[in-house]
Amino acid sequence: MKVFVFDLVPYDEHLDHLKVGKELPWPLPARHFKPDVAVRTYAEHLTAWETMDRFGYDGVGFNEHHTSPYGLMNSPNLLAAAAAQRTQRLKLLVYGNLLPLHDPSSRRPSTSPTARRRRCARPDPISSISTRRCSATATEASL
Repeated sequence: MKVFVFDLVPYDEHLDHLKVGKELPWPLPARHFKPDVAVRTYAEHLTAWETMDRFGYDGVGFNEHHTSPYGLMNSPNLLAAAAAQRTQRLKLLVYGNLLPLHDPSSRRPSTSPTARRRRCARPDPISSISTRRCSATATEASL
């Protein structure tokens, strides 16, 4: 059996006193956000992911959430990168990025000669062997 955890990184302070009926107002006004609570929350979750890795969990999933007190996961890519620095075997799943909030064109690989050489040197992720063959002009090779 594989064991994965889905983590919203919930804000670590009770906000029940702010509810209107059964729901919190949306968006929740920024005056209710406490940076020290967020710092503590992120630190606790980073430690939890390290512990999950040590205990043999298979993975943790991230999903993008904004302006929600139920989740501080506003950048799953960034938190997955932070988790990757601290774990060895834990699989990190990014379930989704909210593309309208990002400029997808900025995520395209660079076309500079240096970036081309780096991409050409990478192994194929499926077969783990380098299958790309790149030719560089004399100018590109000297960069």
